[in-house]
Parts: sequence; C-alpha cells; structure tokens
Amino acid sequence: MSKKVSTNFQEVNLDHYLYSSIPIRFQGVDPSEFEDFIAYLFDRNGYDQIQTSYSADFGADVIVKKEGIKTAVQVKRYFELHKVGVSDINQVIGAQQYYQCDQALMITTSSYTPAAKQLAATAGVILWDWERLEKAISDTFLEGQHHHDYFKAFPVDISATESDIFKLQIMDIDLPGEGVAKLSGKITLRLTNLKEGHQKVSCDLPIIITNQRLQITAVKFAEESFNSGIVYGNATVEIIAEFSARQFTDYNRKDRLLLPVHLLQSQEYLVLEQKLGQVKKECFLVTFYFGRDSQEYSQMIYFRDKVLYRFALGRYFVASYYRLGSLMVRYLEDKPKVIMLLRPAVRTIVSAITRIK
Repeated sequence: MSKKVSTNFQEVNLDHYLYSSIPIRFQGVDPSEFEDFIAYLFDRNGYDQIQTSYSADFGADVIVKKEGIKTAVQVKRYFELHKVGVSDINQVIGAQQYYQCDQALMITTSSYTPAAKQLAATAGVILWDWERLEKAISDTFLEGQHHHDYFKAFPVDISATESDIFKLQIMDIDLPGEGVAKLSGKITLRLTNLKEGHQKVSCDLPIIITNQRLQITAVKFAEESFNSGIVYGNATVEIIAEFSARQFTDYNRKDRLLLPVHLLQSQEYLVLEQKLGQVKKECFLVTFYFGRDSQEYSQMIYFRDKVLYRFALGRYFVASYYRLGSLMVRYLEDKPKVIMLLRPAVRTIVSAITRIK
C-alpha cells in the first residue's frame, strides 16, 4: 500500500515553496507533489502516515493515524471556482471502508457544493476547505501567522541564475487595461537552448517580482504553451503564461519576471530573469502577417513541433527562419506597400508547407 514519495520536503526550502504556492492555492505544482506536501503536513503534526498509490488509490491519497484514530484522507487540488461535489465525497467514504479507517477527511484548495456538504454531514466526513487548510499550513510552518504577515517579516530572496545553457526573452505582454472586462492576461516568453545538445526540462510557472517586492505567480500555462519536454539543440520554444486580472493588471518596466527551469537530466535548477520592460519586438514573419490567434500561426507551430523539430535539418531551418524572419520584419515595418504585395506569397508558402506531413 505504500509508495515512494516523489518530493522529500525535508530537503525543500519551505519558505520559498510556500511563498510561491500559497497565493495561487498550489495550482503551480503537480497533483502528486501536492499529495506529498499534505502527507508532510500531517507528518509534522505528529501523525503516522502511509501514502497510497498515485493511481488506483481507492479514494484515499494518504492514510494517517494519531492517538489510535485512523483517518482516510482524500486531496483535491482544485482551482478556486471548482467546488468539490458529491462524487468526490463518495470517493473518500469508499476509501474509509476499504482501508478500514475510523473516519474520513476531505481536503481541497477550493470549497464544497451544498449537496457535498449535506452528504458529508450525513456520513460523518470531515471537510477542510481552503481557509481551513491555509490555517493548518500557517500553524505548522508560518508560526501561526497569515502568509502575508509572515513573509513581510521574513522576506524570501529569489535570485536569478546566470546561465550559458538557456536564453529567456519576453515576446509579448497582453494584460487587461482599465475598463476591459478580461479575466486574465498573458505573457509570452521565448526559451532558447544555446547548446548543441538536447535538454529535457520542466518549467515552473513564471513569477513576477514587482518594484514593491510583491510576488505574483502565473495562474497556469496556456493550452498551447510549452512547459515541459525536450528542447532540442539551438531550438526555441514558446511559453505562454496566464495571469489573473485580479492580481496583475499593470506593470512597471523594472518589474522582474523569473522563470524557474528544472534540467531533468543533470538535476540542475535554474531561475532565468528578464525585466518586463525588455519586451522583444515580434520577429516571426508568419506572426507579423497573421497574428498569434490566426489559423496560419497554429498550423506553422504544429508543423514546427511535429515535423521540423524531429530532424537536424529541420531544426537548422527553424533557427535560420528565426534569424531571417527578424531581419525581414524590421525591413517591412515601415514599408506598407511591400507588406501588402508580399502577403499573398506568404500565405501561399504557409499553405504549401503545412500540407507536408
């Protein structure tokens, strides 16, 4: 019934981890890592605990025992508006029976539907919503203080790493302005592998450190974004992070953007940095003509990732395209007549290329 714990929190800088994770309700970590954190939370509070399998856990993520009382714990790392429902409560009720526990506990980073609360009350399931979980974290790790007060008294220094492996560029900042009813904004980054060899990486959500030392973490990666996988030698990937409009509606040119990058082969950890004022003008010819939301853009990204990146010659073509595209865009910016003349040719080339399988 036991499993290997993937994250050893005794070796983690907890101040840094909680500073990044609490404001976004742990949405930037893997569900399995969050289960490991909950197990560690109980461990620090004197519980004996056994984690179940990540898959086929029969409705419990961890079994804890203290003072002779055995509890089946189910964890739901849901975003704020995704409430725990009746089916989730039924899972932990089943787990209590399967693991022969005295009681059941549901923990979520969100809240519960009325029907879920009613079922839990009837079945005797203990419920922790985000407020209850946040208090347990505060009492255990933050000396009982709210995280804002704790980190104001004990600032966390997140330092960037000098790297000759990767280059980070900010390509676009699309934030909702005043009076705009958008719920989120996006920042588009470009991560370039400066080496010939391939790098297998995993990126954490980007972090903004404002001039006032306020830390703002992205809510999620956009669906079309790269966030983990292989970055081939001298190749570039696009990372698109979404920020909530409630937390981030404007920025100062001196605000810092940090991208944590895990190098999975060497087990190195990098934190790459750019100032938000250092936005690089778009240099992709297709994007210049058709925009990021166009069908042409989507087709070319698909062709790049699924066809060109599979071959050395294709990767060389992509790198050359980035360089030549940048020069071409700078040439076209103040030549509207040339832009119009070349548009049909660019469309024809894109159409022909994307037919190649």
